[in-house]
Amino acid sequence: MTVLYILDPAIIGGATKAFLTYVSILKNKGVTPIVCTANKTELNNELSSMDITNFPIWHNEMITTCTRNGTGKIIWWSRRFLPYLIRDMLAIIIIRRKINIKDVDIIHTNSTRSDVGFFLSKIFHKPHIVHIREFGDIDYGCKPLNPFWKLYYNKFSNRFLCVSKAVMDHWVAKGIDSSKCKLLYDGIAYENIPESSDESKYDEVFKIVMSGSVLPTKGQYLAIKAIGSLPPKIKEHISLDFIGWITESERRRLVSLSNEAELINPIRFWGARNDVLQLLKNYHIGLMCSKSEGFGLVTAEFMFAKLGIIASNTGASPELIEDNICGLNFEVGNYKSLAEKIQCYYFNRDLIVSHSTEAKKKALRLFKAQTNADGIYNTYIDVKHIADEPKV
Repeated sequence: MTVLYILDPAIIGGATKAFLTYVSILKNKGVTPIVCTANKTELNNELSSMDITNFPIWHNEMITTCTRNGTGKIIWWSRRFLPYLIRDMLAIIIIRRKINIKDVDIIHTNSTRSDVGFFLSKIFHKPHIVHIREFGDIDYGCKPLNPFWKLYYNKFSNRFLCVSKAVMDHWVAKGIDSSKCKLLYDGIAYENIPESSDESKYDEVFKIVMSGSVLPTKGQYLAIKAIGSLPPKIKEHISLDFIGWITESERRRLVSLSNEAELINPIRFWGARNDVLQLLKNYHIGLMCSKSEGFGLVTAEFMFAKLGIIASNTGASPELIEDNICGLNFEVGNYKSLAEKIQCYYFNRDLIVSHSTEAKKKALRLFKAQTNADGIYNTYIDVKHIADEPKV
């Protein structure tokens, strides 16, 4: 079975990470992947090292960030619509020149932001699967460039794979066909994630980590303000580390904020690393402070590493972290609420052990990479079977 994958322009983040995990498993199951990236980046080198055919098609996002309204939105749209459409058409030409589209059994678009796969499905009558990974509007302020997106998203898709119930409900409310939606959580290759030991959770130094891209929407600033608001006798025993990609300007902003918050122990920035999963065992608490996480690969990684987890009470986070069962939920955007939860875990180490044990059990039940890849593979079989049925 040959599957043509369309990736969106962003290469840093959960969508790409999840894709690399499942495509390697599917390749071992006999799927022949052909991957279209938006640009030529280190991702192409990684795919080549996996012996996966890949090439850039230079397409733009159709659903993309827009912070303007009214006249500003009209100007934004008028400047972006034609370049987006031209690059989509050029992308289709590149694909036709690079491969024989007749050999493709299924088209799989890894993110709702790109619509090249929809055009390909329409033109070449190929089954099309779309991954829905984010809310889009409430998390990143995204708006569609194509005013008819709902029509052809529904008409030229056979299945929508939604990474959480929260995401699925949100997109159904926006107008996608609920009968084509399938809930399929992302998966983690957990076998090489060492656990944080139960004994270490009673250490005097209370180690907190946030993993993933360091961005204002991810809420690192909330962690700093929360720890800064704690009594000195508590915060002198707390360390806070950020592991993930960060701009220099954001680093300076957070350092300045930590100085204002009078953190006793300086925050540490580890940058983007390949050994993140091996580092997690060194921490007691993992924070997920995003205002609307679509799934949260980082959260699932914390669960496999048996960390105590404190997550905001919006998006998919409560779906993963059931309050007072697998971790603690705090009121989104409220650093005082977050501080209360940190203090709760600081004084109740037995609770961390209990919650982290339940979180690991849940992760093993729902978030294994093999489970995710099997779900995708079974979806391929289903839509291919429907496509192969003789038309009457």
